[in-house]
Amino acid sequence: MKGAAHSVQSAPLSAISDVACGNMRDTGLMTRFALFVIPLLVLVVFVITFFVNTSTMSGGF
Repeated sequence: MKGAAHSVQSAPLSAISDVACGNMRDTGLMTRFALFVIPLLVLVVFVITFFVNTSTMSGGF
């Protein structure tokens, strides 16, 4: 079984401005999901609730 892929690079300490490790995630995808899908689900629930209430009040379609 092979180990995890990694890279080793060297640079002078004064040239290092940022160090990252761990799993990289596409946070843009999660943001688009939160901004598009969640409001869409809320809208669908609202529409279903509206039609159920309208049909029970008026006696049907």
